[in-house]
Amino acid sequence: MNEDHDIFLAANLGSEITRLLHAKAESSLDRMRGSYERACDIVKEIRANTGSGGQSELGVLQTVLDDLMQSRPVLSVRAETLQAYFLPFVHKVLRI
Repeated sequence: MNEDHDIFLAANLGSEITRLLHAKAESSLDRMRGSYERACDIVKEIRANTGSGGQSELGVLQTVLDDLMQSRPVLSVRAETLQAYFLPFVHKVLRI
């Protein structure tokens, strides 16, 4: 994979997580599930194309995704923190 594609995937992952957060705020389980599944697929694709150095970070992202789907999340990750994490990828995609 090339770097541009990986950045594009990361930006798309951020979009799906944002959709998941909005759906969760609206208690829309179907939309949450759809965004979660798309986000997990993106994580799997990135994981398949990433060396061992990025695997732990992808594992953390997967844990955060899984936790977001729980009715009683264990983690206290703020929506703003997640969105800020992905913002540089979005900006880079917009410049490509």
